Amino acid sequence: GGGAGGAGSSGAGAGGDGGGDDDDDFICDECKKDIVGAYSIFQGGAVKVCDPCRENYVARKAGICDHCKAPLCAEEGKFSGKYVVFDDGEAKVHSECRDAYVEAAVPCCIHCKTPLAKSANHTGEYIEFTQSGGKVHKECRDDYVAASRPTCTQCGDRIMKVDGKFSGQYLVSGDDKVHAECKDAYLQAHS
Repeated sequence: GGGAGGAGSSGAGAGGDGGGDDDDDFICDECKKDIVGAYSIFQGGAVKVCDPCRENYVARKAGICDHCKAPLCAEEGKFSGKYVVFDDGEAKVHSECRDAYVEAAVPCCIHCKTPLAKSANHTGEYIEFTQSGGKVHKECRDDYVAASRPTCTQCGDRIMKVDGKFSGQYLVSGDDKVHAECKDAYLQAHS
């Protein structure tokens, strides 16, 4: 996570920071006009921004959410001001936009149909299957492979290697596929 912009503190009217006779003491660094009334200071007092310009200044300095396109700053009742960084800093999104951004931007597992991202059930690691042209969570691999295997006509289980049960070898008879281990029962039933 992270934060947005520089924290500003507010000043009022003709107060200022005891800057003496410098004519630029009360010039808004955003609109370049004289500050009248309330203002905010940023960067340890180096930047002064009048109240009407504060929102634009904060939004410009904070950046824009790559999902909703709103400024990455706090907005009461909508955004906390915290954000998440993706793609080595290339994408930033409000914490509140994270899930929607991930769903829209991250490809999905072709088995479970959820984003190929770290979650409670997935590490975020995936395997690419070139024949199907899709990606599968590392945790979904075995189920995906099993679901893509033909079914044994005799026993109804998927034709694949299962230690202690099936070798993975099978026989084909017409449209039927049968585990090598089910061959005798199949032949007896079809003779």
